[in-house]
Amino acid sequence: HFFKRVYGSPPGTKERHLGEIINLEGVHNQEVVIIGDSESDWQCSKQYKTRFIGIGRNLLELAKKQKFLVLENLTELPLVIINDNY
Repeated sequence: HFFKRVYGSPPGTKERHLGEIINLEGVHNQEVVIIGDSESDWQCSKQYKTRFIGIGRNLLELAKKQKFLVLENLTELPLVIINDNY
């Protein structure tokens, strides 16, 4: 009941999936938050001009340069989302 669809690779790419989700939901890119644990997740978010929250220490260096929030794990996510603090 938490998800309408689940996307993965293959088939398709993150970019293709994100474009499809944005179109199906009828939302603006700025209303979307990508939560990811890799630079490719961030690149996809950047391509679509969505918000991005990184998960895990492997994104800390990139986050310093690109100025996005990194959480250690998903337990912090609800508070960040509720407070729109990203």
